[in-house]
Amino acid sequence: MDDLKVNEIVKDIRVYNTDLTKKLDDDNLLTDYVNRAVIYVSPLNPPKVVASTLVRLWACHLMTNATSNNVTSKKLGQLTETYADTSKNDDEFLDEFNRLCNQYDLSNSGTTLYGF
Repeated sequence: MDDLKVNEIVKDIRVYNTDLTKKLDDDNLLTDYVNRAVIYVSPLNPPKVVASTLVRLWACHLMTNATSNNVTSKKLGQLTETYADTSKNDDEFLDEFNRLCNQYDLSNSGTTLYGF
């Protein structure tokens, strides 16, 4: 995955996922999501043919959760946990990500990856 071109993935997201990029409206944040996706996808050692697609899908999944209206926070003393309740929406990016991982037999510790 060393040959992944983050800038090209960012460009693809801008072109093919304009609904998400309009919600973010911040190129640095978009690049950050792609970099986070690279960190998540790298340990899977995907074949070159699907590596950038998996990174794009995971970045879009992260952005979907961040921009959705189903974010919930729980506070316990000074700690606050914020998370997206994925049971309330259908995440097409996560679904496609998992299908590709299953198709190429990619997983972390032998389990299917699910969003948070």
